[in-house]
Amino acid sequence: MRSAMLSFVSRAVLLSKHVPRVIYPVQRAALTIPTVAPTVDKKDRCVVVNWSSEKSEWSKYHFPWLRDNCQCSLCRDSNFSQRLLNTLEDATPADVRIPDDESGSVEVEWADGHCSQFSYDWLLTNSYCHNKVLTPKRTREVTLWDSSIKDNPPKMKYGDIMQDDNQSLLALLRNLYQYGFTLVEDTPPRPETMEAVGKRIGAISNNFFGALWFMEAGNMTVTHMSYGEKKIAPHNDMMGFNDTPGLFFFHVYELEGEGTDSLLIDSFRLASEVKKHNMEYFDLLSKVSLTYTNKYSETRDGVLHNGIYEEYPTTFTVDRNGEVVKIRLSQADRKPMDSIALAQAMKVLSCDADEAMDKMYKALRYLHSLIYDPKYMYKFRLKPGTLMLCDNHRLLHGRDEFTKGMGRRKACGLYVSQDEWHAKMKLLESELLD
Repeated sequence: MRSAMLSFVSRAVLLSKHVPRVIYPVQRAALTIPTVAPTVDKKDRCVVVNWSSEKSEWSKYHFPWLRDNCQCSLCRDSNFSQRLLNTLEDATPADVRIPDDESGSVEVEWADGHCSQFSYDWLLTNSYCHNKVLTPKRTREVTLWDSSIKDNPPKMKYGDIMQDDNQSLLALLRNLYQYGFTLVEDTPPRPETMEAVGKRIGAISNNFFGALWFMEAGNMTVTHMSYGEKKIAPHNDMMGFNDTPGLFFFHVYELEGEGTDSLLIDSFRLASEVKKHNMEYFDLLSKVSLTYTNKYSETRDGVLHNGIYEEYPTTFTVDRNGEVVKIRLSQADRKPMDSIALAQAMKVLSCDADEAMDKMYKALRYLHSLIYDPKYMYKFRLKPGTLMLCDNHRLLHGRDEFTKGMGRRKACGLYVSQDEWHAKMKLLESELLD
């Protein structure tokens, strides 16, 4: 029992009032190791596990929840942990006990004769109603940045990423999660090298541009503005589609002359500024859905490829803690604000239509003032040999206009879905760090 106690107590953490915007929390403060084993109190509707002799650190587990989450081989598939039975029908306990076999667990016998056993470690990890304890998780930090990142942008080497040991590939993906982008230096200036990096991460997304897409300054035949020579304002790609690109690759593989500056902006940093400046603006941007055009006009083989779906996203997507996890913004593609958006703004502000429309545009105007503020913009010149990867759900990207006499500039790009690269990162972490 003592070894089991050391295992579960070392994972306990003090409950924090503020949950930072991270996935999985590495460093944690442990509770004082109790001198006695946990005790269990059976209540009418739940089990209370007391993690200390003073009963000041406890977790509560309701009987329907325990029955629904039985981990035994009769109730769960051993490979994928999927439920095999309808565990929602009966949650009447016949007995609750701590086994005498020093397994470090709580055992619940149900009225139908089935017996469920829950280890202390599992119970603590999945604690949802508690006092002074929080589920222990690994942290993966998110770093908000501004134009000062130009002094030390996240960079990797192509040769390192393409090695077989996966350590550098994991470092690349963690950079992407932490900063939202990474520059891959010493990349051979050919489209296939960009494709090779993409395939190291996951399946390449095929869309109406194709799996790999190409653009050449001064020789554009496609009418979409992304292929034109005018300045491209900061934006996210393909806002008119439900399945928006996750990871965005861009590679200048041929250049004559000086080229043009690219730019990146950390929208999570902008969101933090909006929240500090005006919480009403933040609420509007995270609760009012805007519409975006999906009419892209590219013709291949005599077929006009247009967007099929039309999603109604909020500018900021927030998680259950109220932290921004995604941005959807493209000034060029935003459609007129409609009656649904106006009604949402009126509800958020508890005001009439006139005030709601006025404040909605003030919120958008303030956000765009930050977007065009040089303080938050990282500008740099992409040249052959440097591949750019960025998180399309977090970063805004754009470029300056092509100037006369700039010379030839050939570039290519591709997308990998958000699910693909997040899954790859988690898989490598479990293989290389556990």
